[in-house]
Amino acid sequence: MNKIQIKAEILATLTALMTSTQPQASLITDLKNIDDKKTVLEVLIRELVNANEQKAVMICWLLMELIDKDTLNDELWNVIKAPEYNDHVKMIAFNMLKDLGNKIDYEVISGYFEQFNELINRETKQLLETAIMNPEAQIDFMDFLNAISDSDKIILIKSLEEDYAYDALANILIPVFLYYIDTEVGYTALEILGRSKSQLAYHALENAKKYAKEDLLSRINKALSELKMAGVRVDNTEEFYRNILQESKPYKIYTSFPDGHGNMAIIFSRIRANKTLQFLAIVINPRYGILDSFGFNSMTEQDFYKIVDKFYNYQEKYEINAGVAKYLLEQAEENSHLNNDPVPYEYICWQSILLDIEAEKPAFYLEKKELNQKDIDKLCLSDYVQNWFFDEITSEEFKTFIEKLSSEFKANNFNVDLDKFVADNFDSIYSAQELAYKLIMFNMAAYLRMLKGDKELAEIFYSLGSNYSFLTNIIRKSIYEYYVGKRYILKNQRKASNIFEKRTKANTDDFKLLQLDMIISSIEARWVDNA
Repeated sequence: MNKIQIKAEILATLTALMTSTQPQASLITDLKNIDDKKTVLEVLIRELVNANEQKAVMICWLLMELIDKDTLNDELWNVIKAPEYNDHVKMIAFNMLKDLGNKIDYEVISGYFEQFNELINRETKQLLETAIMNPEAQIDFMDFLNAISDSDKIILIKSLEEDYAYDALANILIPVFLYYIDTEVGYTALEILGRSKSQLAYHALENAKKYAKEDLLSRINKALSELKMAGVRVDNTEEFYRNILQESKPYKIYTSFPDGHGNMAIIFSRIRANKTLQFLAIVINPRYGILDSFGFNSMTEQDFYKIVDKFYNYQEKYEINAGVAKYLLEQAEENSHLNNDPVPYEYICWQSILLDIEAEKPAFYLEKKELNQKDIDKLCLSDYVQNWFFDEITSEEFKTFIEKLSSEFKANNFNVDLDKFVADNFDSIYSAQELAYKLIMFNMAAYLRMLKGDKELAEIFYSLGSNYSFLTNIIRKSIYEYYVGKRYILKNQRKASNIFEKRTKANTDDFKLLQLDMIISSIEARWVDNA
């Protein structure tokens, strides 16, 4: 290829990089095969001089992909030293030198810039610019955004770029990107974040990379490259928030005991010098991650305790430290991403109040022991596991299981060997994954009872593992609760005052009342009466 052909190929590639959604690496194969790297370098440097920010990002990336490090270092120094290049171009070269791992003497390099200190101060100011978040305001915006069409969402978030900048812009758009992460709405927010020149955006995008698939990862990297080219290359977000959060400190942090599905309700609070509190409530699950969240930016201590009591329905709660709460929430958020479930935007907006806290894995000062039947009986009869059972709504495995059992009842004139059926179908409910979820529940239960000083029950929970007897008891209880529930619905349905109301009730006529009575009686005779 001659020089004209090389230039044409580079320009075509730059256009493709800025417009195509294909992986970047696949678009530069032809450029990599060009032997005349000197011409490639010359063309790219000339293009860099008059490039806009987006194009400059792509040019810098191409330079680092196509030119060997030593050659590129030399050329970048030539750009910095050359009087014909302006400060903007020299700053791009300066940032690339840092990205290549060069140690820079600021006093030496400043002599090649007309306004070096001003440029550096501008970058520093950008990192320190305070746009203190108001989670409630963010949530109000997300509530409104969620209520309009996707096309209107895109129009609205594009208009924000005209009115906001830096951290203020990123503060608004980060929840949009993270909640609508793999949609056109999310892509639009991502592009603007790349142009925001905000360290908050840098932090959010780096975290998003952990769970991004190939196409999204390419988009995120492109946005990060834009941020780096604008001078945002050090993630000081945690330090940024630590300074802001100095005005408050973690206060009371509670959790509920795991329910039958593994759900735990966590309350996190911070108290300010004026005694007002920030309040955040989150429901988490070991399988599904973060299920729900809400919060208040300011409340009195008196109101806080009222809400806590109502939230936990005046039942037992457990006080945990801030580090353990942070760990549990991080694990839950990871599970949401692994399940490809959106993290509630309320939580996304609120999670900045946790940034000054180091996650701390729960510590168990317990020993595992060999469990006997007395231990299992003690556990099964305790109040803490009375709501530990499956249902057909939250467990597809149990839904299939109970449908099969119902068919067995019908096919065998309601005479089924329940113990044999449970044993034969045990593995259909307790897959390896389900056992892993149960182990998380058992360990959390052990940890919480340990905090209450109940060492005996804590050790039983901690030692459960995949204990067949206890896991079987959960299945038995699930079966019993299912048929008792169906009987309750059917009886109430019969009490409906008019035929229209009867017909609009949920369909429960797969069993007659007498048949349900027979099933329940057989369960009670086998598993309840002699318990």
